[in-house]
Order: sequence, then structure tokens, then C-alpha cells
Amino acid sequence: MLPVISFSLALADSRDTNVKQLMATTENTWQFEMGSATITLSPDRILILDADHVAWSASLIAPARVAAEPVVAEVVEWGQHYCWRA
Repeated sequence: MLPVISFSLALADSRDTNVKQLMATTENTWQFEMGSATITLSPDRILILDADHVAWSASLIAPARVAAEPVVAEVVEWGQHYCWRA
């Protein structure tokens, strides 16, 4: 059996003075500045702009879940340094 390695990401208020005020740009989209970067968070996309150009962007590509059954986690792919569970 393959070993399962888990990790988690926890976001916390760091009180970093480089982060300017968080602003809601629409009902589900938030934007803030950190240093010279502008970060926009929406339900299906994260966008980081630096000096008026896209420095990094990530978007969900999977369709929304519609099944009524409970979620069952399974290993999708694994390697020496990661385990992708869905």
C-alpha cells in the first residue's frame, strides 16, 4: 500500500503592514495589494498582477460538483514528493 502524505494550507491574519486594505470588488470577488502586487481572489480564479502585467494566474478547470452522494476521497495521482487526492 502506498503511503499517504497530507498537507494543508491555513491562512491567517498576519497583520503585515505591506498588505493594504482588502476590498470587495463584487459580491464574490476580493482584491488587495501586497507590496507592488495586486491580488484578486474569486471563486474560480486567483490573479496576481505586478506592475500592470499578469505575474501569475490560476483558474479552476473542473465543472462544479452536482452529485448528491457524499464525497469519497481517492488517490488520483502520486509520486515521491506528492499525493493528489480528490
